[in-house]
Amino acid sequence: MVRIGTITVNVNGERIDTRPTLRAAHNLNQHHGDVGAVVMRSLNGQISALFDMVREGCADTLSTKRFERAAALPLAGWHTPAVSEFASKFGPALLCVDLDAVADEPPRPIEPTPYNKVLVDLYAKATGWLGWSPEEAWNATPLEIVTAVNAHVGKLRLMAGAKDDDEDTSEELDVAGLAELATMNTLY
Repeated sequence: MVRIGTITVNVNGERIDTRPTLRAAHNLNQHHGDVGAVVMRSLNGQISALFDMVREGCADTLSTKRFERAAALPLAGWHTPAVSEFASKFGPALLCVDLDAVADEPPRPIEPTPYNKVLVDLYAKATGWLGWSPEEAWNATPLEIVTAVNAHVGKLRLMAGAKDDDEDTSEELDVAGLAELATMNTLY
C-alpha cells in the first residue's frame, strides 16, 4: 500500500513528521535530476539522499527544527532500521508506487515519462481539473492528487450517463451528455 499522509521517522531521538508532497518531489527532482535515483540511493543507505528526503518532506516547522538537530548529531543515528523503514515508505510514496501491487503484477513494457512531466501534469490536474489552490496542490501527495482526479473523472462519467458499476468504457459514454456537461462550465 502507498502511504498518503504523514510518515514519521525517528533519528537520533528526534521524531520528524514528513509528507511526500508534490513540493518535496519537485524539489528533489530539481536538486537530483531524478527522484527515482535519490530514492534508490536512500534505500541503499546513502546519508545525503536520506537527509534530502527528510529535509524536503518535513511536514511542519517543528519537524524542520528537529531535522536540523538530528542532522547535526553523529551519522550513526541515520543508519538504523527506523530510517530504513522511512526510506522504504517515503520513496515509493513520492513515486506513487504501490509495492504490494507491483509484487503481484507481471512487469508491463511502458515508455518511461520524465518525472518532471509527471509533476507538471499532477500540478495541472490539481489546480485545473480539481480547482485546488497552488498551495493545496504543492502540499498534496502525488497519490492524493491521483486519487482525487480519479474520483473526479468517475463523477464526470456518472454525470455523463455511465452506471456506477461500469468498467472503463469511456468510448461508450453518451456524447450528447458530455457536450451538455461541457456547456455547464461556459462563461456567458
